[in-house]
Amino acid sequence: MYAHLWKTVRMPKPKLITTEGVAPKDAIEFWQTRDWPSIAPLFDVKEINSPFSIASEIFAFHDFTASCASIAEAHYDRSRKRIRAYEIDHLAFTIKLFGYLEGELCGEHKAGGRGVHVSDMGKPFHFSQTATRNWTLMIPRIVVAEVFPDTDKVNGTMMNVDRAQPIFDFMRAMAPHFASLPPSRGPGLARAFLHILSLGLDQDGLPDIDPAARDVLLVAARARAETLINQNLADQGFNAERLANLMGMSRAALYRLFEEGEGVAGVIRERRLDRLRTSLADINDGRPIATKALSCGFAGAAQLNRTFRRVHGMTPMEYRAIALAKTAKR
Repeated sequence: MYAHLWKTVRMPKPKLITTEGVAPKDAIEFWQTRDWPSIAPLFDVKEINSPFSIASEIFAFHDFTASCASIAEAHYDRSRKRIRAYEIDHLAFTIKLFGYLEGELCGEHKAGGRGVHVSDMGKPFHFSQTATRNWTLMIPRIVVAEVFPDTDKVNGTMMNVDRAQPIFDFMRAMAPHFASLPPSRGPGLARAFLHILSLGLDQDGLPDIDPAARDVLLVAARARAETLINQNLADQGFNAERLANLMGMSRAALYRLFEEGEGVAGVIRERRLDRLRTSLADINDGRPIATKALSCGFAGAAQLNRTFRRVHGMTPMEYRAIALAKTAKR
């Protein structure tokens, strides 16, 4: 049975499947009769407008595969008949580098382009797709459930490119090493991918994962967020929403990184004040206070004075006079 092969077959890596040199009328049949680990037999495929073609590089791990493919425009149908014929209990995570798809997933109309799309191979779906290039990771449900206990909440996810940026970064870093990794590393690689994915999803709480792994993820994400804050302080429009887009995560997930203290807005405000205080106390920086304030992201004198007085109990001008006087006495 195909499901049995999914779990037991071992093969050299990577494996290349391509329709190059195959007659156009035979391309779909050629692709769909591939042996493991091609996922082609899992779908009924129909070409759209032009002959079907594909070039796919496949990396096989234990209970997990990753494939990178360039595919012509086509329609895909995962019917109940196909589900019964090929009983695999996996979720497909597609990292779309370019292209667009539209169809029915989870009983709902879905459409999306560059980003991350998730589909449950145990449930019927159908979609049409333009010419595309993508990575597809097939991960067993039992592994997905370790990170997302309710896999139905993940199924049907259409994550846009901004929120999917951590996944793009992960794949860019890991893909060159797939061919050298032993098959036994598959489950660990899959879990790492799922933990990164969790940062960009709207969930009620962080996944129930190992505390040490969670701490590492949170520390890394918080450090990246603070770096982005420091890089964008001069932008007066920079706020929590902009930071979430740059981080490639939902606002809810971003807020969880800053649960302690004054939250995201408080951290941005404090970083601006830090930079301004340093500038005010610099005897060699002779720029007007208004100019310094603008370079730190404050919109105007009124906002600056209000914020500065609330935090320090004095105006920026008074703070500067005291700081310079202390410097002169040294």
